[in-house]
Amino acid sequence: MTEQLATLQLELKQEQDLKARLQRTLDDHCANAEQSTEQVKKQYQKLMREQLTEEKRRLDDRLEQELDKLKQQRGLATIRQMENQLTFYQTQLQSATQSRDELSDEMLKMTQDLDSLRQDHHQLKQTLTDQSDLDRRYQAALELLGERTEQVEELKADIADVKELYRDQVTELVQKIDQLSRAST
Repeated sequence: MTEQLATLQLELKQEQDLKARLQRTLDDHCANAEQSTEQVKKQYQKLMREQLTEEKRRLDDRLEQELDKLKQQRGLATIRQMENQLTFYQTQLQSATQSRDELSDEMLKMTQDLDSLRQDHHQLKQTLTDQSDLDRRYQAALELLGERTEQVEELKADIADVKELYRDQVTELVQKIDQLSRAST
């Protein structure tokens, strides 16, 4: 019985060690996920600012160049060409804006994924808390079982002693009856 208790206590200790390692791993992963999301967000914002600034600068440069040409030529054909180029640059600007919006959507999805990970982390913590409560109850049950087992063993020993006592008394009584019956015959 003590071997069973020792085995159960060893299993309980191993399970508690595993639980502690899982908790540390989970905390590390959650911290890394939060840091990565913040870094991606900052990099995205910086990249978008740089791209838009560069695109604006290029558009301004080209526009100034084209205006200079327009002033030199002042021809109707040049004006039409400038209008076409302006339309082209507006299309490029719309494309850049669309790319920015797509990246914003991707950032939103990553934020939602992070929220989901946080919820999973919270649920895992709750599960670990519940498991800890079950472990305490299990330990209490094991202790109670050990106490009951000791009581049963003691009672069995008491019963064996009483049986032996009764056997001795019956044997003694039979011997006395035999002696009495021999004496009367």
